[in-house]
Amino acid sequence: MDALGQLVIGGSLLIAALIIIIYENFFAVKHKKEINLSLEYLSSKRPMRSAYEPNKELFERLQREYSTANLSAMARDILKHVGFPNSSIPVYPTTDMIGNSAGRYVCGPDGNYIEIRIMQDAKPNEVLATLIHECMHYYLSSTGVRLGDTIKNEILTDTATLYFGFGEIIDRGYVRIGYIKNAEINYIKRKLKKDEKQGNIISFKRM
Repeated sequence: MDALGQLVIGGSLLIAALIIIIYENFFAVKHKKEINLSLEYLSSKRPMRSAYEPNKELFERLQREYSTANLSAMARDILKHVGFPNSSIPVYPTTDMIGNSAGRYVCGPDGNYIEIRIMQDAKPNEVLATLIHECMHYYLSSTGVRLGDTIKNEILTDTATLYFGFGEIIDRGYVRIGYIKNAEINYIKRKLKKDEKQGNIISFKRM
């Protein structure tokens, strides 16, 4: 291939990349305003966390059996990562869930608990991604970090999963858990990386 051909291909790839960036930033990111508000709010309340890696032994146990004991132990590991080491919440597997929900966090007079929908073909990374989302609901509620209406609070929860270092897990087991989509997840990742580099947010590096 001659130099002109290489230049044309290179230019085409660059244009395609720019189109994707423009699309994701201005059209696909439906909740950009709410996401930016969530990131600003989170950074004012808690330091960002480094990438989470699940405890290997706990995750292997979870892969063998989605029991209450294994799910609850995994939840403690998640909460420890976000700086809530002495907290625990029971997590119950269920096949009976209202609508298409993958999980739910329940806060009531009889105590707090999480339910995770476990289907016959449930994949460990999807179960873990759902558990992380519900643990975020519990953590944010317990520490008083919340926004006004339901939609804003759901977007805050989705954004917090990435802010607190669970992005890789969400990538591995992505299901339509909350309100944001893949393009919005990518937008948050880029913004977090940029803000940390510019010193706009404080990152807590897990020891």
